[in-house]
Amino acid sequence: MAETKTSYKRLDSLDVLRGFDLFMLIMVQGICWLVADNVNIPWFQTFCDNNLEQVVWEGFCAWDMVMPLFMFMAGVSIPFAFASYLRGEVPAKQMYWRITRRLLLLWLLGMLVQGNLLDLDWHSLRLFSNTLQAIAIGYFFTAIIVMNVRNVKWQVVITVALLGIFWLCMALFGDYTPRGNFADKVDMLLLGHWRDCMKWDGATGTWEFWEPYTYTWIFSSLNFTVTVMLGYFAGLILKGGKLSQHKKWLTLVLGGVALIIAAKVVGIWHPIIKRLWTSSMTLLSGGICWIMMGVFYLIVDVWGWKGLNWLKPLGCNSIFVYVVGTMLVRRTDAVTTYLLHGFEQWVGPWYPALVRLGTVVLFYLLIKHLYNKKVFFKV
Repeated sequence: MAETKTSYKRLDSLDVLRGFDLFMLIMVQGICWLVADNVNIPWFQTFCDNNLEQVVWEGFCAWDMVMPLFMFMAGVSIPFAFASYLRGEVPAKQMYWRITRRLLLLWLLGMLVQGNLLDLDWHSLRLFSNTLQAIAIGYFFTAIIVMNVRNVKWQVVITVALLGIFWLCMALFGDYTPRGNFADKVDMLLLGHWRDCMKWDGATGTWEFWEPYTYTWIFSSLNFTVTVMLGYFAGLILKGGKLSQHKKWLTLVLGGVALIIAAKVVGIWHPIIKRLWTSSMTLLSGGICWIMMGVFYLIVDVWGWKGLNWLKPLGCNSIFVYVVGTMLVRRTDAVTTYLLHGFEQWVGPWYPALVRLGTVVLFYLLIKHLYNKKVFFKV
């Protein structure tokens, strides 16, 4: 659904940071890998291997931040978006409808992008397999907590409890191996053949398990909620009037450092595994998100530097950029291949990256046009 305005003042740094996250996901990664795969630059290949691909299991790298940051920012917007409800100006029934509608729309969009919805074949349908669905579930439960628990101290207690419950169950009912962990067992039990790792063999009429798949979703939703809650707490700091602007960004940065230290301590017993969304990983990524939010707030809102404003069109239309960018920009270069094929004879191995760059530029121009026309797609 397209809207031309929001009911609350947008935080410029949040839009810029969200745009930065999408810029890396939709536009940068693909170009970098095309250069690494086709041009013989050893150091750049090493850089991509270490920073632009998710860690296979235990550990953390720069690319592992893309999904947590997207989820975190959904939480940052909640204090602003829910302000009218918390003041008693919007009835609870209306707010529950809004958050339920958002849950359902994000879930369907997630199935459209990565759940094989358009196959129109129940054998290939995947119920829970996408970032948008993780955001949906984290946002939904965070919204329920915010609406029903007004005391921030109790909100913190609930957040810590979710981290603890995840840690406790993982420690008591399994191990931290790809097939032995509790979260994997929950997904296999509840999702069954609807899980992303299950493939239908039409010849034998049986389901086959794709062993390399290690992502978990249902039990990990506890910490999806924590990631969004950490964003919500950051949003409270940014929206609050008791702290000056300088104290706000400094609080976020120092709070982020504290979360990272906590993650390292917890990680001694409860390893950092992004594919499971472990509590230590949640604290680590949340700490980095707090630092990034603080730095972007300082640069954009405190200093008023305009040099990053070109990212705002991406951030203001984030769902549209994610869905269309994932489905088209990252999967097809048909238009720019037609326009730029004549350059292949001159640019040699750089040609695939040039074509993708052309696709990215065309897509950005579309997003910029929507932004200039004040057309924003919301769920």
